[in-house]
Amino acid sequence: MDPFEQSAGRIAAAMGTVARSVAPAAPVMLGEILQVQPLRLQANGLLIEQDSIKINEALTELKEGAQVVVLSLDGQTYYILCKVVAI
Repeated sequence: MDPFEQSAGRIAAAMGTVARSVAPAAPVMLGEILQVQPLRLQANGLLIEQDSIKINEALTELKEGAQVVVLSLDGQTYYILCKVVAI
């Protein structure tokens, strides 16, 4: 392999690493209810406050510690879609 190919390979590898580090988070994530009143949620390492959360009406009885599936398309509004449990 000539020096140009080696350099190009290193540059491509570095670009891939940077792209992965700045890529947007997945829109669907697991979260945990930290507090019910006011509603606070932790998902993807973020603490999300009630004013940024929308919730499925059927889930208004969530309890602290509940595991939930969360959707955010813009990183600003978080939608609690459902509660998940181990079986």
